[in-house]
Amino acid sequence: MADGPATGPAWGFLQARYGSFTLARWWLAPRGQVRRQLMPFLADAHRRGVLRQAGATYQLRHTELQRRLAGRA
Repeated sequence: MADGPATGPAWGFLQARYGSFTLARWWLAPRGQVRRQLMPFLADAHRRGVLRQAGATYQLRHTELQRRLAGRA
């Protein structure tokens, strides 16, 4: 019964988009699959014209780059 007060906020954190993003970043960063400081990296790519911002998300500007990164060259 003592785990009830901790379970609610933890479940809420996981259900929020930012919670999922944070967990994925913590999981992937030590493995070298994503940069630890992801938001500055995305902002830099946006400034350089590689990404465009659509609302709260970033999208690749170039279809060919997107295919290459996805492994469908």
